[in-house]
Amino acid sequence: MKNKIFIFILIILNILSFSLKVGIYEYPPLVLNGKTGATIDFFKEIEKNLNINIEFVYSSQRDLMDKLKKRKIDILANMAYTPERAKFFKFNSEVYIPDWGVLYTSKKSNINSIMDLNNKKIAYMKTDVYFEGENGLKNILKRFNIEAELIGVENYQEIFDLLQRKKVDAGVIGRLSGKIIESNYDIKKTNIIFSPINIKFMFRNDIDKKLIDSIDAELISMKKDKKSIYYTSIGNNISKNVIFKIPENVRNILFYIIFMVIILLFSLVFYSKKLKKEVEKRTQSLSEAYEQLEATHEELMAQEEELRVTNLELEEKQKELRSIIDLVPHYIYIKDIDGKFLVVNKAYADFYGTTVEDLENKYHQEVHSKISKDELNQFLIDNIEVIKSKQIKSYERTLTSPIGDKKIFNTIKMPFESYLTNKPTVLGVSIDMTEVYKANKKIKDQNQELEETNKELEDALIASRVEKDRFINLIGIVKNISESLKQRDELFLSKLLNVAVSAIGADYGSVYRYSGKDWKFVDAIGHDIKKLKKLNLKREYFIESDDVEIINYLLENKERRLPKDISKKFNEATRTMKNSIIIPLYSNGIKVGGMSFDLDINSISVFSNEDLEIAKAFKEIASVFLTVKRYNNSLKNTYLNFANKLAMIADAYDDITGNHIYRVGKISEFIARKLKLNVQMIEEIGNFAPLHDVGKIFIPTTVLKKEGKLTSEEWEEMKKHTVYAKKLIGDDEHFKVALNMALYHHEKFDGSGYPFGKKGNDIPIEAQIVSIADIYDALRSKRPYKKELTHEEVMNILIFGDDKTKPEHFNQKILKIMEYYGDKINEIYEKMYNKV
Repeated sequence: MKNKIFIFILIILNILSFSLKVGIYEYPPLVLNGKTGATIDFFKEIEKNLNINIEFVYSSQRDLMDKLKKRKIDILANMAYTPERAKFFKFNSEVYIPDWGVLYTSKKSNINSIMDLNNKKIAYMKTDVYFEGENGLKNILKRFNIEAELIGVENYQEIFDLLQRKKVDAGVIGRLSGKIIESNYDIKKTNIIFSPINIKFMFRNDIDKKLIDSIDAELISMKKDKKSIYYTSIGNNISKNVIFKIPENVRNILFYIIFMVIILLFSLVFYSKKLKKEVEKRTQSLSEAYEQLEATHEELMAQEEELRVTNLELEEKQKELRSIIDLVPHYIYIKDIDGKFLVVNKAYADFYGTTVEDLENKYHQEVHSKISKDELNQFLIDNIEVIKSKQIKSYERTLTSPIGDKKIFNTIKMPFESYLTNKPTVLGVSIDMTEVYKANKKIKDQNQELEETNKELEDALIASRVEKDRFINLIGIVKNISESLKQRDELFLSKLLNVAVSAIGADYGSVYRYSGKDWKFVDAIGHDIKKLKKLNLKREYFIESDDVEIINYLLENKERRLPKDISKKFNEATRTMKNSIIIPLYSNGIKVGGMSFDLDINSISVFSNEDLEIAKAFKEIASVFLTVKRYNNSLKNTYLNFANKLAMIADAYDDITGNHIYRVGKISEFIARKLKLNVQMIEEIGNFAPLHDVGKIFIPTTVLKKEGKLTSEEWEEMKKHTVYAKKLIGDDEHFKVALNMALYHHEKFDGSGYPFGKKGNDIPIEAQIVSIADIYDALRSKRPYKKELTHEEVMNILIFGDDKTKPEHFNQKILKIMEYYGDKINEIYEKMYNKV
């Protein structure tokens, strides 16, 4: 019965155990000839302790890595951890043994530093981390721009053979393997070391982590016990494999002296105790040296980690720089002296119809078949000139584009030192000026046409005074001043002065207004208006007329009325005249100013009765304008007062907003100015923006002032405040802008708003402006259901969005104004925060 139970247990244990294929490659003293070595002893101990059947697969490192990738083996022993390998395989956590790369040379070699490797032949083991790793010799050579011939082999033994036969100048060997093999060859180990690493075990990516943890636990346990197989095997394999290869011609001599050696050995027995102590002392020294070496290794690993972090930071900075230059719409590039592109930005790659990656490291002619030889040579000449002069230079060059048309570029070039090459390089920034030149030429042509037209008009005016009759009829049409009412008085009078001087045929002219007892110039032609505006003139100084009349030697008449000090300044500001036409200007029957049209003292012309008729027509035009404008301003003030009353009512009805509506008005007016809308639109936006929420008057207070979340029915009712606004504002043309802002300020640029789901520029521009100003102020302001946010927090929401607000909700041009003038908008908000 007992025998059956024992057999059953053996069967169960056999079922529970499993096999692992462990890949090993020649790595003295860890693996020797695929049969012995510290690693083989270690895994045999694992096999015993974990009840695992282990099968060793002996091959080259490169072949074993391929097998591990194809899952033909489970573990690859004695592998350095690298981030690149970790993408495809798993590693155990505990370090098996530290190691680093050592450079070996022939005995008579003069290689003492990395720089001595230039133009040398260097042998290395394929896939070896000491050569291929991030800090391996290959990358070190690249960083120092060292050119060398690199010869890859399958194992370290082949490297030593090549060195012995002087087929190579140097070889890259792992420290441990080199220590074992070097004694068999007549070669030299240099002081050049690099790429300190931690030797671990590399596993298939799909292997159970519990197995890796179990092997780690066994390794940790062995490393804690100084008598374990971990220490005894490594020590034995290092000592027993450090052998010397005895030359053939010495063997016979050694045979004959063996007897003498034996006799000497007997004589040394007496000194054995002393020798033993010396050995123990040397062993202790070696142990201390090993511990110091391990400490040095840890320090090197820390430095390596610091270098890795620095490299990562450098990569991030390079990415930031790349993103910045890719945002620049002009063409940025770095070329070497031969014309090869080393760095380009996205705009330049787009010009060539390709990608940044495809354009870099190529020449012009490789990506642009239509560029002419002369154009290419000119670029090279420019680059050489910049490099030799060591100065920044500017060029204007014509380039055939990839589609065959000619482009004009203004380019700034400067000498530049690039880490990407040893050759001299040039940094260039090119701006496409083609459209600018076309526009300038078009303007020049239009100006020329305009000049020719003006010349024809002037010739026609000089040729015949009869044309004045037509002009008088034209002035009759101008009397319809509905459009002029939108202009400021001064602007209209200045335009009228310019037209009248030309129509009447005067040499000079001026327009002025009365302000109480003062006499102020508005504009002048021929006279110095800047000096005239600085004069402190009284109305009593002026020769007034109740109707249009011609006055001879006007300046002399004025001198009689002007004080001497003012008379002198007045003469300096005005031209000398022989006679003038004086036009009084009236508004609602009150004289408010006048116009003067003057002939030069040396003019042969005289004013005619026809000129007087034209002047009277201009008097009527100006007087009608000023009278209507006065009534229009009065009406406008009435509308504005009404709008302010409505805004105050809405504000009082929804008092949680504080002075929200006034801040929205100021911010909206500021945005309108930056958009360069017309003056009237800017004024109306500033005046009527406070009415944007006037429709809330019709919303029940139970909904409007509810502190909790609104129900779906309540929310639908709240959204109706936009359409309710029309009940108050109506369809009056004077309130069109006000109605647009109230009705559409909750529409979104992407069509997701309400009440009509309008999209893009179907939404009036005034509503687009008030929409973003309203949201900005609402987010900044404290409400019963939310806390106030800082300016920076609100701008972050507007630009990047959150769960409610998206940048797609706004006109991007307006959003950019908000972003660019953020500080000014914040200043407006802060200034009005407690101001009613």
